[in-house]
Amino acid sequence: MLSDGKKMNKKQHDSDFTEQQEAQRILQQVERDSQSIILGGLPSHAAQRSDDEVKNDALELWGRRIGRSLAVAFAVLIVIWFLMPSGG
Repeated sequence: MLSDGKKMNKKQHDSDFTEQQEAQRILQQVERDSQSIILGGLPSHAAQRSDDEVKNDALELWGRRIGRSLAVAFAVLIVIWFLMPSGG
């Protein structure tokens, strides 16, 4: 038989192991959920396309260029809007 100290140590070890498993499961769930929030309704393969695939797809390439250009223009407009003195 195990002494009381060894029994407690084994229980503590089992408890730590189950807590680690639970923590790992929660972290995996958070990662999965954050990917779905960030990527929105995109299919999972759309987010994992390599740069070579994008370079070969003209529509994807131009879509990214247009999107990035609009984002820069929008950011510049917001900065200008914030820097303009109010007329009141």
